Amino acid sequence: GATYYFRITGVTEGQVWGTDTYTRDSVLGAAAVHAGLLKPGQTAVLRLVVVPPLPSYPGSTRNGVTTSDYGDFPQAWTLSAI
Repeated sequence: GATYYFRITGVTEGQVWGTDTYTRDSVLGAAAVHAGLLKPGQTAVLRLVVVPPLPSYPGSTRNGVTTSDYGDFPQAWTLSAI
């Protein structure tokens, strides 16, 4: 349940796994665009919350970013506006 704040710039490229809950190694800027929190090139401070891992992370396409499916991964997070 740790919470962190990051200044993130939205991008449309980079590996992202999951939808709404992302694996730890996902690119923050691309996940932020996928989640609808930023537009490409836009910068803002967002809240990242470490959450319990999921049994799987389904991918999807949103806002010009396609995320990938991933199976069991031990670390995950969510992003939100502050």
